[in-house]
Amino acid sequence: MACSFYIVDDDRSVRKILSQIISTHFNDSEIFQSDDPWFAVQDILRHNPEIVVLDLLMEGMDGIEVSEALIKNNFQGQIVMLSEVGAKEIIAQAYKSGVDHYINKPINVTEVVTVLSRTLEMHQLKHYVRLVGTPATSKNVTAAENGTCQKRSKLQNILKEVGILGESGCDELLFALPQIRSDLPLGQFYQWLKDHYPSYAEDTISLKGIEQRLRRLVQLAMENIANIGVEDFSNYKFERYSTTLFSFKAIRQEMEYARGNSPSRGKVDVKRFVEGISALIE
Repeated sequence: MACSFYIVDDDRSVRKILSQIISTHFNDSEIFQSDDPWFAVQDILRHNPEIVVLDLLMEGMDGIEVSEALIKNNFQGQIVMLSEVGAKEIIAQAYKSGVDHYINKPINVTEVVTVLSRTLEMHQLKHYVRLVGTPATSKNVTAAENGTCQKRSKLQNILKEVGILGESGCDELLFALPQIRSDLPLGQFYQWLKDHYPSYAEDTISLKGIEQRLRRLVQLAMENIANIGVEDFSNYKFERYSTTLFSFKAIRQEMEYARGNSPSRGKVDVKRFVEGISALIE
């Protein structure tokens, strides 16, 4: 997949490793880089790359400040944060600043390729939605289109908060949920995706494959929220999503599994998850 990348890191060895990974796995991609975050902000806005990979901890201006500056200046690309800091508060702050994905240090080739591939897919999907969602003959965004954009923005934030943004199946939800009825039977929901989701037009994925893809995504979301509840029952994410997106019985069972008190996990209910998210973005 060809793409333009911009690497911001004050460690030359890290920039070199990332450049080698990108060159090897993303053919014909253009790579820009800088060790100066202040300079990088203006240079990124000038080159407008699809993906920015930036270090969290840098002298003079950290990665979160760089991200905030880019978003403030209407940067339309994707931002990936790179750091060995694993504190949840820092990660949450990074996501709020506009970061789309997160890569841990020390660098793992498989993780970098996986995250950057998903990030590129997300960028391409957003580009597709922008092209398809706005009529070429209209100078003004209609109320319906504006509503869809607002729903998609809310949805993206929810997916970030439950820890599944960028995971396999996430892009399908971002594409479908702002457009279709939440009361659509699951079978019809899967069929709609197969018929309308752009990436499936070049794929022979079956309805069963789509179902398994989304079930794994919901399972991961439930696992993340259950773990939050185990650590902090009063956490706002747990309070907001535990019973909105999952049944009380399922989330309680998943928490027991997380504590090591049960060999069984909570039951995955894709329908409830989809309906819950649809209600939250209305």
